[in-house]
Amino acid sequence: MNQFIKENIDPKLAEFYDKHYTVLNWDLLNDKKYTYLGNKETKVCRFCGKDEFNGATFKKLAHAFPESIGNRCLATYYECDKCNEKFGKTIENDYANYMKFYHSISGIHGKKKIPEFISNDNKSKSVWVDDKYILTDTNEHCHCLIKGNSILYQSTAPTHTPMAVFKCFVKMAISVMPENNLKQFAKTIEWICNKKHENIFENKKLLCRYEMIPGYTIEYPCYFLYQRKGPKSLAIYPYMIFHLTYGNFSYMIEVPTQEDLHQSIDKIKFPPIPFKSSSAGILDLTSNKPVSDLQQTMLFHFDSSEEISIEHLPEKVKNAALIKK
Repeated sequence: MNQFIKENIDPKLAEFYDKHYTVLNWDLLNDKKYTYLGNKETKVCRFCGKDEFNGATFKKLAHAFPESIGNRCLATYYECDKCNEKFGKTIENDYANYMKFYHSISGIHGKKKIPEFISNDNKSKSVWVDDKYILTDTNEHCHCLIKGNSILYQSTAPTHTPMAVFKCFVKMAISVMPENNLKQFAKTIEWICNKKHENIFENKKLLCRYEMIPGYTIEYPCYFLYQRKGPKSLAIYPYMIFHLTYGNFSYMIEVPTQEDLHQSIDKIKFPPIPFKSSSAGILDLTSNKPVSDLQQTMLFHFDSSEEISIEHLPEKVKNAALIKK
């Protein structure tokens, strides 16, 4: 048994979700060929509502989830070219910037390759070469702190807007939501599409729960879309929950509706995952202001180390590790 895999799911946790939630949709995105959601013959964009008779075109490949998370197999017929382009330049770009540090370290293969990460001060670099991870720090202790058999790597995320990152999570949930559930999220879809970022809730924060999975990278994204059982009048838990696991992280958000009043998502149990986690926390993505100073960290552990002169490194490794001015 892999040391990072749980042998058993917590029975109380499984019982909680069996009692309060129904799985509307789920998938492990490991197919070698594309699977398309929606109707190929009658294409209607679920984000702007337009079809081909109203000037919408559907010529481009529309991914249900961004390629930056490693999605290379799940696409839809119900996202028009205009919305596809808009999301790619806005909320999906914010998400990619927010996650670039972690995507690089975890080896998440994006649209073209695993992204390399260079710190804002141009003093550290994270890159993969031939399935080997290379971390460069040109100023000792500037970004990498080595203590014992651990390395603490810290840097600043590229500029992003937190609320746009949250919208990207919600957009993924809407993309895999069954057609007959969309009506309840009409205002949510309008909110995603609005370039002006305002909180859809009046008195609640936009929170994202996470658990970190150490030492074991989840190669393929896996998602669950949960719908609460029972009428809204009895609601004490979020109506819809989206749960996404990939890389070294598992994320959980509420898919917001303006009508649904209940306790905050930080009060309920995190969905069951078959992996051991080293830490858990809550991300507050409520801010609609661009952020350029967010510090992110990752802790590495190693059994042994060996000092090697840079002259003895393969040329390919030296070129990859070089930070160009």
